[in-house]
Amino acid sequence: YSSYRTRLKFDPTYNASFVGDVQLTMLTVDPRFSRIIIPLKAVFSLFSIILLIVFIWSIKRTGGLTDWEWEQRAAVVLLIGLLCFNNPLYSFEYIDNNWFLILLGSLLELVFDCAIFLFWLFSIEKIRNDETKMTLEFKNLPKLAVVLIYAILSFILYTWSSVREKLVPVWSISEQVTGIQVLFYLVVLFFIGIISWFVVLLSLTLPVVSKREYLRPRFVFLSVPTIICILSLLIGVFNGAIGPFGRETDLTIYY
Repeated sequence: YSSYRTRLKFDPTYNASFVGDVQLTMLTVDPRFSRIIIPLKAVFSLFSIILLIVFIWSIKRTGGLTDWEWEQRAAVVLLIGLLCFNNPLYSFEYIDNNWFLILLGSLLELVFDCAIFLFWLFSIEKIRNDETKMTLEFKNLPKLAVVLIYAILSFILYTWSSVREKLVPVWSISEQVTGIQVLFYLVVLFFIGIISWFVVLLSLTLPVVSKREYLRPRFVFLSVPTIICILSLLIGVFNGAIGPFGRETDLTIYY
């Protein structure tokens, strides 16, 4: 737009008989981010739906759900999580600036985060124990608990920062709130802790894989893309491209 019309209103509870010079500051966001991220989200959402349908249709020929291996079941969950991560409703956040859509987008993104974290931890554990079936045992409860705590803290962080930015629409105002900053670093701590946990399990699995050659394809198929993804995520976190802050950067579009 070439011109803007604004309405200025002074707080009536502010007891002042005279108002001097007033300086107004207008903050804007680079529109290139929105122009790129909206079509990308739409394309990736459509691709996720097609991929999910094709995978389920092809895997049904191998038998019923009870005959599926752990990796096959996990792949369905990850594809559903990928669809959540791409968020088919993302463009509606620009049409209707509704707090529900913002919170729903954060929740859908966390679904994918938790799904992929649990997949990493459970899969590497099963390779180490040479298992192919999914069984919920007591030893798996710590993994579920840590990822659940991470999800709860992350949802509170996203909710808090999103609501505050909606009430106080100044770009990056959330970064000035100490509580949000502390919560952000706590979430990052859990994030790094989960990744470190996976790296430890990965190192413990190496001796087992070296003695059993038939486990090597599963190990390589899991570890190589996971390591690339982890390095990408760590770079994104420390560069401010992932999380509730700095999401207008070009790096966010890449991640």
